[in-house]
Order: sequence, then C-alpha cells, then structure tokens
Amino acid sequence: MSVDHTYLAQLRKDLSSKSAIIPALNELSEMANDTASVEDSAFIEVCHRAFTVLNTRFSATAYWQAGLELFLNVQFTCGEAGVSLPECNEWVSRALEESDEDAKARAKERMRASVRSKPGNP
Repeated sequence: MSVDHTYLAQLRKDLSSKSAIIPALNELSEMANDTASVEDSAFIEVCHRAFTVLNTRFSATAYWQAGLELFLNVQFTCGEAGVSLPECNEWVSRALEESDEDAKARAKERMRASVRSKPGNP
C-alpha cells in the first residue's frame, strides 16, 4: 500500500493542534505497521516532526503515550523491513521516560514479545 501524501500532510498539520495531536499520533501509529510507510521518507519526516512536537510543545504523559505507540510501531516495522532508522531508538527511549508506569510495562512486554517471535530466539 502506498502512502497518501495529502493525508500525511494533514496529519503533520494536526500534530500542532492540542485537540488533534492524539488522533494524529494514533493514525500515524496505524500507518507505521505498513512497510511502505517506513520506507517513505515523507512518513519518516512526519515521525521526526511528531518527536519534535512532543519534546517542545505537548509534553503531557497522554501525548507521550500516544507517541510511544507510534515510535514502537516504527521501530518494529523498520526492523522487520530491514530499514535502518537509528534515531527511532532515541524516540522510544524518550517516550518511555515520559510515559506512565502502565504504558512502560505494556511497551516492555511488547518489546520482549517481539524479540521472542524473531526466528532463532527461544
């Protein structure tokens, strides 16, 4: 599936709105499950923008938790697709720092499950 750049531009714009950022992050998170998205430079640029916005404008836990889902999905999909995106590790680490304990526990369990599901891991 190819990335709709018009829709992506709207989501990028929504990242600047307090009332629209969480739905935008959730939609980006869904898109991040698709290899075509993580291979698209415009999608990755919007993910960079999301990280910047979370660091500079909307730093409440709820925003970071939505960002954590996005960044984890990007990280996992990049790994599966063989796409190198080293800054994604920083995004996940920062989002984990800012998320509540329940979100941290869910994310860590998800990371463990991902490692276990890779071929060659018990």
